Amino acid sequence: MVVRLRKPTLVQVFAKDPQSPKVKTRLQPMLGQVAAQQLYHRLCWQTLETVKDSGYACQLWTATSKQRPFFRHCQQHFRCHLRQQRGQDLGQRMQHALEAGLRQYRQVILIGSDCPEYTPAYLRQAATQLQQTPVVIGKALDGGYVLIAMQGQCAPIFNHMPWSQADLRQKTQRRLQRLQRAYSLLPALNDLDTPLDLIKNR
Repeated sequence: MVVRLRKPTLVQVFAKDPQSPKVKTRLQPMLGQVAAQQLYHRLCWQTLETVKDSGYACQLWTATSKQRPFFRHCQQHFRCHLRQQRGQDLGQRMQHALEAGLRQYRQVILIGSDCPEYTPAYLRQAATQLQQTPVVIGKALDGGYVLIAMQGQCAPIFNHMPWSQADLRQKTQRRLQRLQRAYSLLPALNDLDTPLDLIKNR
């Protein structure tokens, strides 16, 4: 019997097409649609640069067709693997991606593409903490999270969660506690979702 060993660490980046009118809709009243799209483009590119500098394998999980020019350009420049998000809501899409990743890798770090404060050291800290706990959460200043990482098996924590709400992380932690799944936290970072987030980042 052939035993396939899983590879060490994978970073999955969730991203939308920067040319979509649905990108950063909460920032569009302040910046305008074009400027919001340009900002998101820079954030995506910066996020992928950070993952590249971390040295970990990278998958770019697209919310729209993988054939979009931006995603193909990212694939060529960063040598990342393109994957299509699947699911009716964000929770289902995250669950699917993590389960797929954990079939090939011992630990998977899932991040968004709208946090300018990611660093390679932050990603490495998540990977290190996964050696002690099966789940790691990178806190967001708005009460959500900018990173979720798992090793072993994917914890079923994403169904019926209050996405984009201030109590998201607290409810996620309570669900992990009910499941008796140990977790650890990373320092809080600021992601750019609202005009207030943008002001804080300046």
